[in-house]
Amino acid sequence: MRISKLKKEAKTKRETKRERSDMVSASQSVSASRAGSLVLVLALLAMAIFTVACPSSGSSKNEKLRYVVYRADQDMDGVNELYSVPIAGGTAPIKISGDLVEDGSVERFRVSPDGSRVVYLADQDIFDVNELYSVSIAGGTTTKLNGDLVENGDLVEDGGVRQVSISPDSSTVIYGAYQDMAGVNELYSVPITGAPAGSEPTKLNDDLVENGNVQSDFRFAFTR
Repeated sequence: MRISKLKKEAKTKRETKRERSDMVSASQSVSASRAGSLVLVLALLAMAIFTVACPSSGSSKNEKLRYVVYRADQDMDGVNELYSVPIAGGTAPIKISGDLVEDGSVERFRVSPDGSRVVYLADQDIFDVNELYSVSIAGGTTTKLNGDLVENGDLVEDGGVRQVSISPDSSTVIYGAYQDMAGVNELYSVPITGAPAGSEPTKLNDDLVENGNVQSDFRFAFTR
């Protein structure tokens, strides 16, 4: 009878051990399945990051040409003009500013945030009158952005563009200028590629009091 009892206890232990073993196997299977899913997710994330960070060759939509833009008296002593060259070198710089009047010069410039265009100030058409121009960073036709600096049919005394800023989305140029009245700085807006045919830049400020001026510390603001 004792032997029968011992056999029964041994059988119970074997069954318990087998059940535990089955439970461990099931747990390991679930863990392996979860691990496999995690590896798959990580692999997909890595592929997505690589696609964004390393655009495929020949994808013109994603590729960005990187240029350096500089101002120099490269072709004529004492005459500063604007040049663009790929940052990797291997290609001769190209002059991107327009032809200047005698003794004219590029005074300063800004590159649009998206790197596609350059906006510059120069007395390009009239000596000693700084006007605002836009050109592709790769060169091409220059476009005058500011309106005519004319008052009662005459050139505004000391007329010219004073301050320039490009919007963060690279679509618009805001500038301050003595454009409509001598000695009065006002604020204007124009598309970076130039005003549509037959139209002028938009004056942003209202009428100013006598001797009033728009100050140079204007800023862009975006709302959501």
